[in-house]
Amino acid sequence: YKKNKYDANMNSQFDFVVCIGDDIDGVDLNRNYDFNWIFGDEFNHLDTGCSSNPSYLSNYDYYRGPYPFSEPEIIAIRDFALENKFLLSVAYHSSRSGCVSEKVISPWLWENEKGAPDLDIISELGIQIAERIPSEDGLGYYYPGNSISMRGNAHDWFYKETGCIQYLIEVGSSDMQPDNVDLIESTISYNMQGLMHLLKRGAGTNIQNGPDVNQVSGIVKNSDGYPILAKVEIIELSGPVLTDRYTDNFGRFRRLLGQESYNLIVSAFGYETYHGVVSSTSNSVTDIEIILNKLPLRSVGLNFTGSVPANYNIEIKYEDGIDLFTTSNQIESFEYPIGEYEIVITSNKTYPKFLSFTLEEDIIYNLDINCRGILLREDFNEASNWDNFGSYFVNTDGVLKSQENTYYIYNIDSYYKSLVDLSSLDNFNSNLILSFNIKKELEWVNDKLSFVLESEDGSSSNHLLDISGHDFEFHQILLPFEIIDENKYLKMIFNTDGSVNYRGFSIDDLQVYYEIDCKQGDIDLSCTRTILDVIALLDIIFSSDDVNCRTDLNNDNNIDIFDIVTLVEIILNN
Repeated sequence: YKKNKYDANMNSQFDFVVCIGDDIDGVDLNRNYDFNWIFGDEFNHLDTGCSSNPSYLSNYDYYRGPYPFSEPEIIAIRDFALENKFLLSVAYHSSRSGCVSEKVISPWLWENEKGAPDLDIISELGIQIAERIPSEDGLGYYYPGNSISMRGNAHDWFYKETGCIQYLIEVGSSDMQPDNVDLIESTISYNMQGLMHLLKRGAGTNIQNGPDVNQVSGIVKNSDGYPILAKVEIIELSGPVLTDRYTDNFGRFRRLLGQESYNLIVSAFGYETYHGVVSSTSNSVTDIEIILNKLPLRSVGLNFTGSVPANYNIEIKYEDGIDLFTTSNQIESFEYPIGEYEIVITSNKTYPKFLSFTLEEDIIYNLDINCRGILLREDFNEASNWDNFGSYFVNTDGVLKSQENTYYIYNIDSYYKSLVDLSSLDNFNSNLILSFNIKKELEWVNDKLSFVLESEDGSSSNHLLDISGHDFEFHQILLPFEIIDENKYLKMIFNTDGSVNYRGFSIDDLQVYYEIDCKQGDIDLSCTRTILDVIALLDIIFSSDDVNCRTDLNNDNNIDIFDIVTLVEIILNN
């Protein structure tokens, strides 16, 4: 029996047969990790054997589970790995079919061309481990290879998510659970030699014919000597697919290196960024200590000169993250280290405010929140307003999808262009905001969805945005843009390269906003004037708030009962 005891068919009993395969229940735990999980076997998936043993069938044995990390065993391993930040790992498997027997498998080389950023370092150690493990027949050694599967495997997730290089070692030939004690003991003994080599590399020692060390061990501190949680990037061993690497609770980081010199960047929010070069030796660990100096703080003040919504959201974006606030205050002040920032202020039905700035000295912004109008709305129920070149874009149930099937194909060069001239619409303003909801699963950098503004004949364009990577839950994108010259048509371009494909993207509720100037009487910024605005105006009168264009309806520079009367007349006339 290969899987755990998950009740896959939900009949409240454990369904299995006493033979290889055909077990209805259970999840293959090495298909349940949240990285390329979607490519694993669905429930009741039939097997076809392998090229070296086509008669071997193990139906249902590789079920990926109902969702990533659905199984408690894998949750435990995930949490253990994230907490401890391991450098190296081994996962021992056994191949009862013989299809992948006596192999040392490491992450990853997808479709023979898309390799892990550390591929050379990973492969070299994998070869060294394999050549130290004798095969069961005594005629050779284990075979090293990079993982080519994309099915929610542990070794790919470990490396991508934590930086730990995990080797999957398939022990033995085709005996999953042999009852021959001598065979069991000899298999353990053979594999111990490869394991010891890996342990020496991790420990940074080359004693007893151990490996070349080639390892850097750094500690990051502040000027007072306390450890810092810092992001550590080795440029030549990095890539967009990898989750950012950080120091541990002691400020420590470790990385295996090759023979070359590498560019090292160490950063932490609120500190000066370290740029340096690191190299390693074959004889000992390269120890480095990095001191990061704290950056001075400056204040950012937001003073809303007009009315503000009952609740509005403030996003403060910087290089390492986003801070989110929900507030109803008229004045907000924040203190941040000097650096580059963007502030986005949003609320229901208001025109979003974008502030991009370099914080070097204290700053105060005087802001007036206005309503937003909708210049263009596309619900994607039909495609008459769009030119679909390549016919890959598909309208399904009010959602625009990148393709009709589950996965997009290779070498797509397609676009979806609006036939609506944005400058010809009523209430046109050259400063606009594009809003849409999207979920996307695209191969990092290599496959992308681009947004541009283009002229009618396609002879010129302005680039707006590129989207790639994985975030397969719907989320909103807000993008300020400007109509310049003849580039007045919105265009989405989908490009993919010749290998590695995913589920693509889905787009819902695409809108283009324009800003509506101050509308008298719209106190709550709902873009309509109702009895709720009368109540809000009464509150303002009693609280003696500042006069502004929304509240002073009769333009006498006072807020009083006459403004109430004027607002009621506006509502009744509407």
